Amino acid sequence: MVVIVGASIVPINRYYESSAEDLAFEAYKGLTGELKDRPKADVVVISSTYAELSTNSVNLANKIASYLGHQGSAVMRVEAGESGGPAVYTAFSLIKSGIADSVLLIGVEKMADQHGKTIQEYMARGLNYKDYLAGVMPVHYAALMMKKYIEVYRVDYDYFVNWPVKMHSYAVENPMAMLKFKVTPQQVKDSLVISEPIRLYDTGARGDGAAVVLLTSEEVARKYSDDLAKLQSVKGSSGDLEVSTSAMAVRDLALKLGDSVRDYYVQVHDSYSVAAAIQLEDLGLLPRGRSLTELDSVEVNFEGGLKARGYPGGATAVYQLAEIYLQLTQKFKGRTTSKEKALMISTDDLMTVAYGAKVIRE
Repeated sequence: MVVIVGASIVPINRYYESSAEDLAFEAYKGLTGELKDRPKADVVVISSTYAELSTNSVNLANKIASYLGHQGSAVMRVEAGESGGPAVYTAFSLIKSGIADSVLLIGVEKMADQHGKTIQEYMARGLNYKDYLAGVMPVHYAALMMKKYIEVYRVDYDYFVNWPVKMHSYAVENPMAMLKFKVTPQQVKDSLVISEPIRLYDTGARGDGAAVVLLTSEEVARKYSDDLAKLQSVKGSSGDLEVSTSAMAVRDLALKLGDSVRDYYVQVHDSYSVAAAIQLEDLGLLPRGRSLTELDSVEVNFEGGLKARGYPGGATAVYQLAEIYLQLTQKFKGRTTSKEKALMISTDDLMTVAYGAKVIRE
């Protein structure tokens, strides 16, 4: 059995004077303050997408492990675009297989030190090489997806406004959120057009951040904590980039996840409002073409989502897993779920990679 024994996050923000190592240390301090004993990690797994580009840093896993005092641990960095899901998958597999008894999973990203145009250029490197050379950006594909959704389901832009309004209402209750304010439908509609029809409030708020989760085998879990959650399963899939009302990787992931997830608390990867709709529908949580008008019927992204909690690039999945642990152990300080099981969905920006992790309260 793979057990989550503790987790900690730092609020996503712009930390101009902090390095990636500094942010990881702040999250780590929060974790160690909650545990019975100092963690001894067999493996340190780092999830970060842009380290080489945004901080001019390589060998980040060893640097962070050493900074945290984990010399002697095996170290690795895992990356698949902005999906940190593979890092969760790796940590789970190391313990499930018996290779390790404890894994320190860390997500960290530094985005704010770079100009917005530079970050957009970094993100474009996740597209195929011809698109990248032609100056295409991920948001352009997201705009095409939204246009396709509008065409197929005969909705207008007002339909998508529901998502950012809901996410901001949740973020107000979350002291760790980046954008702790409500927005009105009119404010969303009046916000800057990024790529028609996508507006500023349809996109995740990018910033710096770090999150830490300690996973162990059942045999050593209670050495660290009595507040436990079981990481029951982790599944992954990949697919082509589609301009569609569905995503190949998410559809396939839904099949691999098996039983219905309607009775789970859910976190989706809402890089764009249309991505939230597609994931909710591909997972079978809400009906196609109506998901964003029926949000009150599901418990999803109570933390505020990427939209308002903040979007820390490749660290996102570790934030999701940490927040789910805090939710299930009743330690989360914002809006909380009463459910005893949860599902996190981690994708890259355009849903060509998708991972799902099921967590249950122990």
